Amino acid sequence: MDTANFNYSIHYKNNGANGKIVVLTQAPNNKGEGNTLEIPESDLGNVITKLSNFRDIVDTPIIAIPEKEEEKIETLRPNIVHTIVTLFLSGIPVPDLAKQYDYSEDIIKFHLEEKGIILLD
Repeated sequence: MDTANFNYSIHYKNNGANGKIVVLTQAPNNKGEGNTLEIPESDLGNVITKLSNFRDIVDTPIIAIPEKEEEKIETLRPNIVHTIVTLFLSGIPVPDLAKQYDYSEDIIKFHLEEKGIILLD
């Protein structure tokens, strides 16, 4: 939603014995239907506090997502990658290639996939 396409207005509305209500109106410039938000004056301080901390609220997930540690993929020399691809295509499994070349299976799989080989686990 682009804020340049809207006009905003704030005014009070009397709510009888309960006090005043702040009315925030968002009206589109192209004469479409607008939105209205009514906030009791007693809650206005809480709303302003929440809006001033908006970035903290939005950036904090409700359910904490554990961060994955990205594994650094070691770049192999092209001739080693070519040899690994050739050996894999001749029938040598990934665990044996990893053992023989002293690389992790993830590195071997990564380079095989980079060469267009689809690995099904």
